[in-house]
Amino acid sequence: MIASLVVSALACVPAFASGTVVKVELQDDGNMKTMQMKMDHASVKAGPVTFQVTNESKSLAHEMLVIPTSLEASALPYNAKKDVFI
Repeated sequence: MIASLVVSALACVPAFASGTVVKVELQDDGNMKTMQMKMDHASVKAGPVTFQVTNESKSLAHEMLVIPTSLEASALPYNAKKDVFI
């Protein structure tokens, strides 16, 4: 329930006049294995970014975390066998 409240709160944040707005759809087909994020930007330039997040699931709670890191994507802790970040 907390995750759905966080997603709802993020969806209500107004867009700023300057900066980039990234629309994010949190999706699934009713099961954990098909969870995915669909974004309208693959990358953005440096500066203010607002995420407009919508949980499109009919039955599952989703969450989106934004975590700053200096690591390259290939250096992030990823379990290829399970197809998950750890």
